[in-house]
Amino acid sequence: MRYLFSIIFLFFYFSSYSQYYLGYTERELLSIAKSDVNVTTVEDGSRAVAWKDSSLECTIYNYLDGVGKCSSTMVFFWKAVGMNGYIEALNKYAVTISSQKWRIYKRGITHGINLCYDEKRGLYFFLILKESN
Repeated sequence: MRYLFSIIFLFFYFSSYSQYYLGYTERELLSIAKSDVNVTTVEDGSRAVAWKDSSLECTIYNYLDGVGKCSSTMVFFWKAVGMNGYIEALNKYAVTISSQKWRIYKRGITHGINLCYDEKRGLYFFLILKESN
């Protein structure tokens, strides 16, 4: 039952609140973040806005481009159940490209969502990038 609730919650959270922050400014991202916000400068001089979302049990990293808009998002779920629930929601509500790639259209932007594996750290994460229309 909790698993089903998690899937439903994830879908509505991602589709209405939008886990897809591409094109958002730093100020907009800061207004969305609920707590545990961290703004840093990345090695290449760009900025990143990150926060922990305890309701979804994940950490969200948003990288800003040279003009200060979000150009990519990385989502790290703390537990497998959250990641699996997100995959199920993507399979149901997004365009499935492959078993590890989806596409969603929001606010005039095509969001490519990729399930990635970091071999060095031994963990999975979602990478969300703008795709060409």
